[in-house]
Amino acid sequence: NYAWHVNLEGRPDTSSDRTLQLQIGEDAPLQRIFQVSYNLDNQQVQVVVGAQATGDLDIVKDVLKLSGFLQILAGVAWTGSPASGSFTVVQPSAGAQLTLTWGPVQLAIQAAVSATKVAGQPTTGEVNVTPQITIPFGSSGAARPNRVASSELTGVFEIRDWIENSAYSELERLPTGEKVRFVRVLLAGTVIDFDVDAVARIWRSINGSGERAQVRQIIEGRLADISNARSQTRLRNLLAEVR
Repeated sequence: NYAWHVNLEGRPDTSSDRTLQLQIGEDAPLQRIFQVSYNLDNQQVQVVVGAQATGDLDIVKDVLKLSGFLQILAGVAWTGSPASGSFTVVQPSAGAQLTLTWGPVQLAIQAAVSATKVAGQPTTGEVNVTPQITIPFGSSGAARPNRVASSELTGVFEIRDWIENSAYSELERLPTGEKVRFVRVLLAGTVIDFDVDAVARIWRSINGSGERAQVRQIIEGRLADISNARSQTRLRNLLAEVR
């Protein structure tokens, strides 16, 4: 990460620095983030957690995409070598990212503006440019190449499992007919929390209004027949997220 800073409080001043970052996140439009960074210029170690909301635009499908994001991080920092003290850090940011996918690996360049508040120090504004390499890990990513095609799934248990182990980007590409069929199967019998979780992942992967209307119609048509009050409430709240 290459960053250029300007003081937003007190005497105007500018500076720049370089930082190595390790970030762990999720493949979802709204993801949780854990980040550890080390500043090569002032030896500051920073550990933060937070959330990031992302919207994607495919330029070349499955190869090149442009993303916009909003991020908020908070945590602690230690300055100096050896560390001379700890400080509370809060950092909101917004920016864009261009991502190239090569097999399981993603290469990206990210540009963002941010503000950083460190306890006891002036608030600074930053312009950040960050080259990234993303390597997936976990069983779902390793298993995906050999997964059963969605059209071969019929039972509620296998559909739930398939949805749970699908990235949001994969669910977004699922044909409307398959999303409609999945929701029908998931809500056809006795509805439990796991069924609602799967329906929620499908609902949140929908971008088009026509597709959303079809899925909404199925959910609304089943609400009165669902005896589990908790499941009913969760589904109503889900529909209320987008009108």
